[in-house]
Order: sequence, then C-alpha cells, then structure tokens
Amino acid sequence: MDVNIFLASSAELKEDRNQVQVFISQLNDEWCHRDICFKIKLWENFIDSMSKDGLQEEYNKVAADCDIFLMLFFTRVGKYTEQEFEVAFKQFQLNKKPRIYTYFKDAYIFTGEIDDEIISMLQFKKKLAELNHYPTGYTSIEDFKWKFCRQLEKIYGNKMSPVYDLKNIKSKAQIDALAIENVCKLLSPQSDETSLQTLRLPELIGRASEFGKNAVFQLAKVNRRSNRSSDRDLMARSIPIFEALVEANVRKDKHYYFGQLAYALKDQNSPDWKKAEEHFNLAIDIRGPGQPEYFYEFNRAICKVYTTVGNSGSPDSNVKAMILQDLGYAKRGIGQSFEKLLQEDLDNRPLWKWLQTNAISPAEL
Repeated sequence: MDVNIFLASSAELKEDRNQVQVFISQLNDEWCHRDICFKIKLWENFIDSMSKDGLQEEYNKVAADCDIFLMLFFTRVGKYTEQEFEVAFKQFQLNKKPRIYTYFKDAYIFTGEIDDEIISMLQFKKKLAELNHYPTGYTSIEDFKWKFCRQLEKIYGNKMSPVYDLKNIKSKAQIDALAIENVCKLLSPQSDETSLQTLRLPELIGRASEFGKNAVFQLAKVNRRSNRSSDRDLMARSIPIFEALVEANVRKDKHYYFGQLAYALKDQNSPDWKKAEEHFNLAIDIRGPGQPEYFYEFNRAICKVYTTVGNSGSPDSNVKAMILQDLGYAKRGIGQSFEKLLQEDLDNRPLWKWLQTNAISPAEL
C-alpha cells in the first residue's frame, strides 16, 4: 500500500524539508516488511520544464491527489504554499482526503531578520483559526518526528503493527526481543496507550526466557519508580507487565514480582488497596530471611489503614496489632529516617495520622 505525502513549505525551511525526506526514507526502511510505503512529494523533485498549465498547477494537482498534505511554516507563508494548502483543503472538504497537517516551527529569530513577509505568517495563522484548524508547534526536527510519527500510528496503526504468529516462533531470542519491544511501546511517554490484546504481553512474557523476563521486569520497575510522583497514569502502565510476570511465575519464588505489582496498585491514581495488600502478603510470604524488604511491611500497613479504618479511627485489636507489628519491623530496617518518611512523604501521611489518632509515638514502635 502506497501512501503519498505532499510536503509544502517556504524556502526558509529547506533544511527541515530535507530532514523530513530523510525521516520518511528511514521509516520505509524500518517498515519494509509491512504492507505500507510512504512516498513523499516535494516541489524540488518536479521536472523544471514547461507544462500546459504551468508547474504550479502540476504541484496543485499532486497536492489534491495525495493521501496526506503536510505543511511546515515559520516566519512566512509564500503565496504558492498557501495556494497548495487551499487546493488540498478544498479537496478535503469534498472527499475527506487528503488528511491535512500543518506544523509551525516555534523557534528563536533575530529581530533584524524580521521583514514585512512575517505578515503572511500571521494572516495564515488567522485563516487557519477561522477554519477551526490549528497548527501543531514543533521546536526541532526531532520534536516534529515524534509528533508526526504519532499521527501516522493513529492512522495506520493496524497496518504498521508487526504481524506475527506466536505459535510458529520457536526461538527464545525472538520471543524475548518481541516482549522487550512491546513493553517499550507500552511504557514510552511518546506513544498512545495500546490495548493489551494488541501487545499480547501475557503470551510473550509467559514464553520469554529468564533473561527476557528479567529485562521487562527491570523496564517496568524503572518506569514505576521514575513516574510514581510525576505521572501516575504512565506509572500505572507497569501494572499489566507485573501481572504478566506474576502469572508466568509458576513456582511463586520471585517475591519482587508480587511486591512491585503491589506498589503499583497502591500508587496508581485510583488505588486498589485490597489487591495491593494481597500482593504484599504474597511477597512477604515468599521472601526469605536473607532477602529483607522493609517497605513491604511499611506499605502493607498503609493498605491496612485504608481497608480497615478508612484512614482514621481505631480498628479492632487484632488489626491494630498487625499494623503496629508491620510498622515496628519497617522501622528497624529503615532506621533513623523512619519518622521523617512518615511526615514528609504525602503518600505516607495516612500512617502518621493513624498513629496520632491512636496516640502512638513512632518512638514506641
């Protein structure tokens, strides 16, 4: 399947146009095994000779017939570039094709380089607003690549997704590579969230080697830790990875799979306190005496506070004793920073409040 992209821009963005052309070529190299090929149309590639209606009319015909009309502009919009946009937009109104993308370069410029032609840019942006079409800003060619590639994924996502039959793949190395690739897709901040069914993580992780499982575990753990405070939706993308690892851990001998899943379930925007507590229980049961992980107990205590007393008040004596036991164990492992951890981390405040409500000093633990 060929996808024709008409690239329009003024002469001042010649270098950007060249970079876009290289970018499209690289995409075709990466997707050569898929049933899609992007073909870019540039005015530089037209034969500079006389034609019946003039070369600009030839450009306009190609702009109208393309699948994607891509326009870049900066400080000016030439009359021919604007004309190409108008032709493409008129065609879109008639046939819903081509898809139109306008990208405005948001970059510094010396005031001495500004001339009357900047008015053409301002007028064009006003015209776009009147058409309810707003340009996407880009600060560099790399920024443009990320943004435009995401649009291509939305349009041709199914066609661009790798097609493979897991039943016919016998190589562990290939399974590992696919598992790591799909986990990276899921965790990438630049990608849209893709359905688990499409990524097939449980199947891939289940068949991966120990090396492959450890690789995706480390990726998911780094994502959880890095985004726990800054982007909890992105952090939560680690959950299906940990769930697949837990499911694949038939021997139930890797406490950290259960522990990391429990952390993520607890720290997501809509915490699942009960399920998190259950997985902390499993992690603690599996963990050996030579594998201390004091934060399992610390966070299990938070879950118990939420599931049994709703962040305040006193639970029954048995639950209260279990919370105090967990906190005492955690304090011995965490050491002098224990009280500071209770007071300064917002996620840990429920424990601090619970201790105060029950008139218990951290020193008593």
